[in-house]
Amino acid sequence: MPTVKLTDSAPERMNLMGLSLSKDKPVEFSLTHAMSMIGSPNLMFIFTEEDREELLSLDNSLLEMANFELGKSLKNTKELAELLIPKKAKSKAKPKPKTQPKSSKKE
Repeated sequence: MPTVKLTDSAPERMNLMGLSLSKDKPVEFSLTHAMSMIGSPNLMFIFTEEDREELLSLDNSLLEMANFELGKSLKNTKELAELLIPKKAKSKAKPKPKTQPKSSKKE
């Protein structure tokens, strides 16, 4: 389930659908309702990998609503999920320590 919190430009506190929202603590929020408000400048919705399956199963009417709210023309729910869920950071391979060749001392 996505979470929502208030943006910096929003009022300090706000009640939305029976939830008390603030700027510092995200609150779980229904995905269906999130799609109808995702374009609000006062709300920041946070999606995680756990939300992918639910996003992919949205019906066309919710996809159209999200497109309208976001000002996008996404063709399917896969594109919506890719837009809303942050990419996983690729782990960088640790460089192997450089070994210096043993110097052969000739006496």
